[in-house]
Amino acid sequence: MHQVSTQVLTDAHASHPKKGPSSPLCVSKTCRRDPETGVLRPRVRDSASRICRSCHERLRRSLAELPGLYEECERALAHPPLQLAERTSGTRGTGIPLNMAAVNARYEMMSVLSSWAALVTNERDVHAPRRTHRDLASFLTTHQDWLVAHPAAAEFTDEVASLARSAARAARSNPIRRMDLGPCVHPGCDSVMYSPVRVTDEQLSRDVRCDAGHAWPSHQWLLLARRLKELKQSDGSAQSADHAAKREALA
Repeated sequence: MHQVSTQVLTDAHASHPKKGPSSPLCVSKTCRRDPETGVLRPRVRDSASRICRSCHERLRRSLAELPGLYEECERALAHPPLQLAERTSGTRGTGIPLNMAAVNARYEMMSVLSSWAALVTNERDVHAPRRTHRDLASFLTTHQDWLVAHPAAAEFTDEVASLARSAARAARSNPIRRMDLGPCVHPGCDSVMYSPVRVTDEQLSRDVRCDAGHAWPSHQWLLLARRLKELKQSDGSAQSADHAAKREALA
C-alpha cells in the first residue's frame, strides 16, 4: 500500500484553499439573491476587485449597451407613452409632446457617467474625455478594472446597471396610439373604427376595430376598404343632392 506523507497532504490543501466565511464577498447591492426569500447572497469577489466575476461581466455589458440605449432614447423622445384609447385625430395640444422617461434617462446617463469620469480623471491624473455619451462610456470601459477595485466600486457597479435598466425601459416601451379610420361600417353602429399604431416603428396592428366591439382581421380588409369607399360615395351623393335642393330653394 502506498502511504502519503503528511507534508504532501498539507501542500495539496494549501494549493486548493477552501472558500470559507472569511472570503471577501461582492459589494454590489444587486449581486445574487435567494430566489425564495429575496435575501442578498453575494458571491465571493474576484481577485483584485471588490465585486464578483458575474457582476463584473454585467458591468461590461451595461457599459457596452449604454451608447446605443442613449441613442434609442433620442429616437423615442417625440413618442410619449399614450393610452390605447387616445386618438391621433382631433384637437391637438400646443407644444411638442415629449417622452419624459426618455428625456430623464438621457439626462441621468450623462450626469452619472460624467461624475464617474471626473473621479477617474482626478484620482488617476489622466486627460478627461469629451462630454459625449460615447466618449464617456468608452473612457469608463477603459478604466473599469481600476473602478471595480476602488472603494466606491459598489456605487459604480449598481449605478451603471440602473442606468441601463431605466434607459431600456424608456427607449423600448413601444407606446401605442390610435388611428381613426372613419365611421363604423356595421349596420346600425355609430361608433368610430380605428387601428392601434405602434409609435416607435409606425406599425399598424393586425386588426381594425370599433368602440362598440366590432372587429375586422387583416383578411377582411379588402372588403372593408370597398365598404368604406361605397359609404364615402353615398355620402358624397347625399351631400350633392342636399346642395342642389338648397340652390333650388334660393332660386
